[in-house]
Amino acid sequence: MTDKPVWRILPWRTDDAYTCMAIDKVIAESVAAGGSPTLRFYRWAGNGAVSYGASQNIADVAVDFCREQGVSHVRRFTEARTMYHGPTDLTYAMAVPVSLYGNRARIGAVISLNIIYFLRQLELHEITHSGFTSILIHGRKISGSVPYFEQRKALFQHGSIFCDLDYNFVAQMYGLSKENLRETTTSIREESREIEGIDALFQHSFLRGIDFKLDALTEQEQERISTLKEAFATEAWLSGGEISRGACSTHAGLPIPGFVTRILANK
Repeated sequence: MTDKPVWRILPWRTDDAYTCMAIDKVIAESVAAGGSPTLRFYRWAGNGAVSYGASQNIADVAVDFCREQGVSHVRRFTEARTMYHGPTDLTYAMAVPVSLYGNRARIGAVISLNIIYFLRQLELHEITHSGFTSILIHGRKISGSVPYFEQRKALFQHGSIFCDLDYNFVAQMYGLSKENLRETTTSIREESREIEGIDALFQHSFLRGIDFKLDALTEQEQERISTLKEAFATEAWLSGGEISRGACSTHAGLPIPGFVTRILANK
């Protein structure tokens, strides 16, 4: 029997979009190089940020509107579509050796379980999922995430829970009507729940049942982050995608998988 791994938990922090993306890429690289499973929680500085997929065309982003509103935009190293990250959103990034979970479906299931547990602690119900990357309440998306393989040695996934949405503001960034956005997307605030003081509960939902220690980024990682931060901010990187994908969207909600339901029933 193998020993249970000890996870590295990085402290909560708030950063600009390019630093957020650089840290996420670096923890994926570190785990691929043989480092411990790593988990971090963070928020986006200023007025939030828009991120879009690695192959996505920047034309899908309302760049002028973002600049007017003081919202940064960054092209991710992961795929999927445009997503706005508000300054109150709860964001996470998880990186594990492939040997720990085996495939993207498994890491997605583990993360979905954690988020569902968190939402139920807030007494939110009628929770469904869409492909282990989106969590829905009453059929509206409240959380989105993106999986990624790093050098075929590490599984990585990052995502956010929407805490507070200004529908008119976000709809303009997505190029959607406010009515359409409200039909497909929700937030913790929209579901009539307070968003203050929920950070610890969110973190605890991920830390249940694992051995972990609070740790810091190494000097080598910090140097790599500085390099990647500059790279993520270059016009060449920001404009490098070619495919039009549009904004993040929801799909029909699926029932919570049976094994997830059974685990939750025992909590």
